[in-house]
Amino acid sequence: MAQPKMKILTTVDGYGQKATSLVVYDPKNLPSNLSAKNFTVEAQLTDVRGAVTTAQRSIANVSCLTDQLIIELDPRDEHAPTFYYDEEVRLNRRLQVAYKVTLQAPDGAATFTSTDRLNLVVDDFQPHTYRSSTGAVVPYQLFVPKAYDATATYPVIMFLHGAGERGTDGFLPLEGSEGAIIWARDEEQRQRPCFVIAPQCPPESSWTERLDSGKYLGRPSRELQAAYEILQNVMAQYNIDTQRVYVTGLSMGGFGTWALGMAHPESIAALVPICGGGNPKQAAALASTPIWAFHHAGDRVVPVDGTRRIVEELERPNEDLYYRPVLYTEYQLGDGLSPNDHFSWVPAYQTEAMRQWLFAQRLGAGVPKVRNISPKRPLPDPPFEDGKIPYGFAKTDHIQSKYCGIRYTNQPDSPQLDVYLPDQSPQPYPVIMYVHGGAFFFGSKEMDDLQPILSGLERGYAVVSINYTLMDCPIGLDDVEQSVFPKALYQAKAAVRWIRANAGVYGFDPERIAVLGTSAGGQIAGLLGTTGHKPETEVLSLGNSTYSSAVQAAIIACGANVKVPENLCSAFSTGIADHVVPAGPPLLLLHGREDESLPYEGSVALTAALRQVLGRENVKLVILPEAGHNNDPAFFDNPHVDTKKEIFDFTDQVFNIATGDDQYSAEQLEPGLWRILDCHRDCMYLVEGQDKALLINTGMGNGDLKGYLQRLTKKPLEVFLTHGHPDHILQADQFDRVYLSQEDCHLAATFAPDLAVSSFKDVKEGDVFSLGGRSLEVIGLPGHTPGSLALLDRGNGLLFSGDAIGSEIVWMQLPGCSTLTAYLQTLNKLRALDDQYDTIYAGHVPDQGPALPAQYLQDMIALVKQVVSGSVTGTPYSEAKFGGLEVRHGTAAMAYDPQNIGKDD
Repeated sequence: MAQPKMKILTTVDGYGQKATSLVVYDPKNLPSNLSAKNFTVEAQLTDVRGAVTTAQRSIANVSCLTDQLIIELDPRDEHAPTFYYDEEVRLNRRLQVAYKVTLQAPDGAATFTSTDRLNLVVDDFQPHTYRSSTGAVVPYQLFVPKAYDATATYPVIMFLHGAGERGTDGFLPLEGSEGAIIWARDEEQRQRPCFVIAPQCPPESSWTERLDSGKYLGRPSRELQAAYEILQNVMAQYNIDTQRVYVTGLSMGGFGTWALGMAHPESIAALVPICGGGNPKQAAALASTPIWAFHHAGDRVVPVDGTRRIVEELERPNEDLYYRPVLYTEYQLGDGLSPNDHFSWVPAYQTEAMRQWLFAQRLGAGVPKVRNISPKRPLPDPPFEDGKIPYGFAKTDHIQSKYCGIRYTNQPDSPQLDVYLPDQSPQPYPVIMYVHGGAFFFGSKEMDDLQPILSGLERGYAVVSINYTLMDCPIGLDDVEQSVFPKALYQAKAAVRWIRANAGVYGFDPERIAVLGTSAGGQIAGLLGTTGHKPETEVLSLGNSTYSSAVQAAIIACGANVKVPENLCSAFSTGIADHVVPAGPPLLLLHGREDESLPYEGSVALTAALRQVLGRENVKLVILPEAGHNNDPAFFDNPHVDTKKEIFDFTDQVFNIATGDDQYSAEQLEPGLWRILDCHRDCMYLVEGQDKALLINTGMGNGDLKGYLQRLTKKPLEVFLTHGHPDHILQADQFDRVYLSQEDCHLAATFAPDLAVSSFKDVKEGDVFSLGGRSLEVIGLPGHTPGSLALLDRGNGLLFSGDAIGSEIVWMQLPGCSTLTAYLQTLNKLRALDDQYDTIYAGHVPDQGPALPAQYLQDMIALVKQVVSGSVTGTPYSEAKFGGLEVRHGTAAMAYDPQNIGKDD
């Protein structure tokens, strides 16, 4: 069989260059109808020291064209990258790449090899070297638009790479990330044709000057000065639009981007610095430069404070303080990046809105302004009678679980929101979304009206506080031609959709969302509660379009007008009540009797109108004696009415949250078996035999569990606890006979010191609970805790696994967990018993249904093996209180401690 010509095709994504396909040219001598099973592909990778790694690559697809055979490879393979990180020199190194393809066909076998590469987009750049007058030698790559027209003008982008891509080959700046490549791709060039320059810093230097300690300074190095000279030379050689010169960079290049912008603000139209930093004392030089910065709050390589300090410095103290001139995206701790939180450039360069924004900037056009106020800035003096804005800011420093400044739409000027989470309460959290007041002219998500709402944290509520677009005109005008509606309502609904889309990240309950607004925010809250899913009241293109914007309750605090003023709400000028439908959520109206800004009669009239549609029981009105508008201290701290209690008693009732005794619900899964949930959705099982019944776990509530169970069974009841964690053992002392492994008694005593653990009876592997016609055998499954136990009901093919397996995401990162190597032995032990059960009921309700899928145990074993062998490394787990890394495989998921893996035998 003739040997056809083959090339290795590479592509670049956010993590760098990878070999993603093999292209076989002129395959006419090959058999037709070939598929992936006919081929094996072997990669031979040689590092700079001559060490060779040979590995088989996974084939994703094979397609036969007229003149080409394309073998697509799995880009997730660990051997896909064409470079590696050299720990010894702390640099990325290019690999020598060779591929061998073996074909097994009916008419014989063939093997062909290649080292020839076709580097998509990378090959479109032109390599050059520049020698500056100061002696700096800087390789650089230049991309010229394919359809370059010398009679037209083009913008230019210079990309500054990170420290890992330093070198002298000129290629790593293109291959190490997509910071340069993304602008040169065909689809990008069709929309935004431009030149791209990618200089390379030598290994011994950096883009900015450094101290002996390695700390970057804000001054450009001679290599960065040479890069600027390269930019000037390209501009002289080609027809470049001098008003559209842009600079972006990541990590070390992020420092370089800030430094170059500060050094040459007269010639750079906009900056996109990513996970960098610089000297905030020099930030004044950027007063007129549009900037969109990116960083991750948990970045341990380049701490986020370096970006925060510059952004804060750029909030101009002597100009219109209602404007924030810097666009800044800070990825939060829940937004885990792979392989770690330094890699914020991966999502940043994929942000289409940023790329659109960048090309809209022109030198001298000024800074795009985003209107809001911030507690970190002094307040201006608008024309109020006392010369001050009658608002302060909420105090939130004591709150540990908070995530601030999150953009909640996909627009370049997206407003932001803050998330505050309870420290002690179990997930999922009911949510109150706060919408600030301020007459639609001013205000902030941090205003002091937020303070009483934050008291909901103690009652187990999550609080989300949002900003929204304000009117861009002087405060106090009698005749306002602008309208923030419907934009403000569109944004508020987008915020609700964001809450639902991120419920899994922050632990929100997507079915229990209330909105509370004060004054102008009260009008928004009222419209959120009454407009429902009317298509004309929301813009799905703002993001998370597949999620609902419906709220389950709305609280209107001093925000009710009988009719919404035309100048504030031109699209909804008929008033809140005109939108309400019978299926709308319950509403609570609060108003101060002495309110002079919006008289309380507005709430009285609105209540009457709402009750005609929703019914009296679904609309509650509370008039607060001796209280004025919401900025009056007597509004939330009223001497006659407990305003905060009125708010949370209302939402507790709507959300069916018990404030005293816990409430329970039961579902019969099969004859003699019930699954019971408390209000925290903690999971228990009641198994009934002919003679007695057994309760598996007792949940985390504080109500009369024993009394509730007596409604389900009249037979004598014993309790079996699968392990000693608090979400499975509270209320256990209501029962006379409780079993718990002695190995877990210390855990139970630690988490529930008031529980009479000493009275619990020890239980161990091999013990049997005989219920009469039904027996359950104890199986030891150590791992999640030392004494984790399961119950095997052989007669009915059931396994009750507790948290040992299958509990949403198995937690193996907690103190006391076994090593993953030991846990793998537990899983293999369970697999050896899999012919004795066909249904697994886990300690928490799985997403897939009442029982774990049949594939689960096999997926879990494969997952643990991958972590133990090192073939898979997790991403930071979103449950920040416990940390660890998260991994998934098929139906299985696990959080683990990378320091507690154990030995791979």
